[in-house]
Amino acid sequence: MIRRSLLIAAGAALALPCAARSAVRVTHHKSKPIPNPLREIRVNNGRPRINGRPTYLYSTLYSLHLPKLKVGDVVQVHAQFEATNDSPFDVVMFAHAMLLHERETIYDHVPTKPTDKVISDYSGENITAGMHHGFRTKVGTFEVERNGDAWASTLIYAAHIHADPSKHVLRIEGNWPGQDSYGDMRAIVFRGGSPA
Repeated sequence: MIRRSLLIAAGAALALPCAARSAVRVTHHKSKPIPNPLREIRVNNGRPRINGRPTYLYSTLYSLHLPKLKVGDVVQVHAQFEATNDSPFDVVMFAHAMLLHERETIYDHVPTKPTDKVISDYSGENITAGMHHGFRTKVGTFEVERNGDAWASTLIYAAHIHADPSKHVLRIEGNWPGQDSYGDMRAIVFRGGSPA
C-alpha cells in the first residue's frame, strides 16, 4: 500500500506544468581589476579622534558590477584577499567590510567612514609579525530592493596606535605586476524577481 501511494505521488509530480518544475534562475558574476589597483593599505594611528572615536583610512579593494537586478532577487557575495605585514609592528589591525552601491564607488584612503549599505559587517583581526601573511574571506547576502544595476565592494583599512600612515603599510598580495591572483569578489544572484 505504501509503495502504491509513492507511485501515485511521483506520477502527480511529473504531471505538474513545466513552469512549476523549472530550475531556479541563477547568474554568476566575478570582479574585474579596478583601475590603479590597491597595492598597499596605509596603516593609520586612529588620530585625530572625532567625538572620542578613532579615525581610519578606508579604501576599496574590489568592486563588483551586478547588472539587471530585480526586486525580489537574492544575492550572495563572497570576497577573499591576503595582506602582508612588513611593518615594524608586531601587531597590525586589518579590518574589512562589504558594501552595496547604486553606482560604482571607489574609496582611496578616505578618513570618513562610508555610509553605503553594509552587506557584510565591519570586522577586524590582527596580523602579527610572526604570521606575516593574513588571509581573509568575507561573505554577505542581501535582498534586492530596487530594479537596475548595483555594485558591491570590499572595503579595507588598517591601524596601529604608533603608526605613521606616510610610511607604514600592509602590502596587498595579488595586486602587483607579475603576481598571481590572491583574491577577488564573486556573486551568485538567485533570480526571484520578474524576468527581464
